[in-house]
Amino acid sequence: MATTLAGLTTVAGELLLLAVALGCQSWRGLLGAGSAPLTLFLSYGVPGVFPESPRWLLLSERSSDMNAFSERRNSNRDVRDDESFTELDSEPAPSSKPHLSFPELFHSRNIWKNMCVLGFTSFISHGISHCYSSFRGDVRGTAPSFYWTYLLSVCAGGGAWLLLWMTVDRCGRRGILLLSMTMTGLASLILLGLMEYLSETAITIFSVLGLFSSQATASLCILFTAEVMPTIIRGSGVGAVLALGCVGRLSSPLMDLRNHYGYFLHHVVYSSLALLAVLSILLLPESKRKPLPQTLADGEQYRRPPLGRRRRDNVPLLATPNPET
Repeated sequence: MATTLAGLTTVAGELLLLAVALGCQSWRGLLGAGSAPLTLFLSYGVPGVFPESPRWLLLSERSSDMNAFSERRNSNRDVRDDESFTELDSEPAPSSKPHLSFPELFHSRNIWKNMCVLGFTSFISHGISHCYSSFRGDVRGTAPSFYWTYLLSVCAGGGAWLLLWMTVDRCGRRGILLLSMTMTGLASLILLGLMEYLSETAITIFSVLGLFSSQATASLCILFTAEVMPTIIRGSGVGAVLALGCVGRLSSPLMDLRNHYGYFLHHVVYSSLALLAVLSILLLPESKRKPLPQTLADGEQYRRPPLGRRRRDNVPLLATPNPET
């Protein structure tokens, strides 16, 4: 629920940016209006404004920061009624506390596999979304309005967050991610292979479908990464997946070079990679209604069951003879 609210807040900010762009009517005015909130963002780095998670402090063996945070909290509140800080009172011994070991992280194959699959999927979903938003103009030769394309992309992102809020808790994270990525690849293949046989309405429908499914895939990758990565490296894992998504989004200006001559090859490459991403999603575990992994060992055990797993029959075929009889 909190992730959905954060995503919808991002969508509201993108709509606000569109309103500011329409109000400024100039590029310099938009730059000035965009740089004004930087003073607020600089306050995020001030110590104490946004405290660290106590669970992360425990796992990272930062006892000094944890004790200072506990004393500051006790000075502000006499009664401890917050369940999120109960683990501070039951601090384990220093020898039994888990910590981050870089050699152990280097040999954690399952964690690296999950991070690579989610990062690759995030890269593809962010990169292919621009193909759908400008596909009609690239094919027909009519450049669509910039504001209309931006508004369509933002609305698709908001609808994707609402869809995830209604489905991921019921159908599972991996199933919805697989479905959305499959729809992204199918819409791309249909637009590329049947381009000459589709009408204007069909092209618009499949473009909106691909844009919607790619936005859902990009949003779900972030949520999935936060649930699969262990607590001790969760921030680094989510940051890596977000960085790969931004790299995929940076490849969108390649379609606008040389009068849209490279859009077809760009779209073909991303469509092929989308099919590869569909197969790689099958390697991910399911995180629905499962506790979050805390240490690297928990993350290594957080894997999907093998394909073709058979159930063992615990009932013996023959009764064990009783020696007393």
